[in-house]
Amino acid sequence: MALLALVLRLAVGYELAAKYPPVSHPASATDMATYLDLGQAVFRGSYDYHQGFYYQPFYYTAFLPALFATGLPPATAIYAGQALVAALAVWLLGLSVARLYGRFAGLAAAALLALARMHIFKGSVALLEVLQSFWVVAFCYLGLWAARGTARQPWRWALCGLIGGLGVVTRGNFLLLWPVALAYLAWQYRRQPRRLVLAALLFLAGGYLPQLPYAVTNYRVMGEWVGPSTAGPAVLALGNTPESPPGGRDPGTGAGPMEYPESYGRWRQLATDPGPERRGIAAQVADWLRQQPLAWPELKWRMLLLFWNQDEIPNNVALQDAMGHWVPSKVLQLPLLVDFLALGALALTGSLLLWQRRRGHPSRLWLLGLLWAYCA
Repeated sequence: MALLALVLRLAVGYELAAKYPPVSHPASATDMATYLDLGQAVFRGSYDYHQGFYYQPFYYTAFLPALFATGLPPATAIYAGQALVAALAVWLLGLSVARLYGRFAGLAAAALLALARMHIFKGSVALLEVLQSFWVVAFCYLGLWAARGTARQPWRWALCGLIGGLGVVTRGNFLLLWPVALAYLAWQYRRQPRRLVLAALLFLAGGYLPQLPYAVTNYRVMGEWVGPSTAGPAVLALGNTPESPPGGRDPGTGAGPMEYPESYGRWRQLATDPGPERRGIAAQVADWLRQQPLAWPELKWRMLLLFWNQDEIPNNVALQDAMGHWVPSKVLQLPLLVDFLALGALALTGSLLLWQRRRGHPSRLWLLGLLWAYCA
């Protein structure tokens, strides 16, 4: 299945590199262009580290420069490198599920990811989703590995934490998976308090290690501890104002920038105001909650529904434009590929069955916890 995943992604990347501008020449307003420019600056040694790291830093400071170092044309290096990462994710997912449910289930899980249409598509452009999917799968696999057997050596959790840290510096919301790992770890060592403390400390140390170079640089720039990315306030404002659209854009509208409502700009202005009116984004969200206590939960409920909706929420790229025309790839239009309608239905059904049997093996609850923490 890993080999099939690799072949499909290389084929789609090859098709799109010649006919689809977002792969080789993305528009300047897209995230792809931003990542390519930043990655090239890091690779050439011209990146200005005095500006800190605003965007998710690992992708453009480490992953893209490593691909550029191969000497291949940038577009080819990206889709080929991400195809390899995707194949590794398929392999690790198959091993993880096989360990929990047997060989057939492992093959089925690997096949679903190998044939996932959006996963194949996103691997052809300079976006971090495929890399992040690998960190999630590797985190799941290493959690199972760390808890395996009777020895349960605490140092194994340091490796799991290291992957968790790489996930955070790739996209910050990976941090929501950490409590699930700590809960799983605590259950494993529930009768060994000293090992529990040691394993937890090793996990946290491994998790913070990849973040430190970015966080220290940002501290020197900002004068305060903001973590590996300085974009926290902007991201918080984007999805938590009274005018925030739950999906960023409407399905079926084709590729384009996310909607930045007027309240987003106003809140950001108040957060950076040097005068007495200055108020942080978190404080403004709290003010809104006090004024309209049901509005924020309603917005999050709508986001939850969109998360599980079969429709694609387009942003930088889209499988189809507003007229319904597909991207120029025959492979992506193959009927054997799997869309989120099937993946989401299977995930929800599996979640209900796992919860119904929650007294079963805790490793299966580890998988369930990761799924819903990611959803959160």
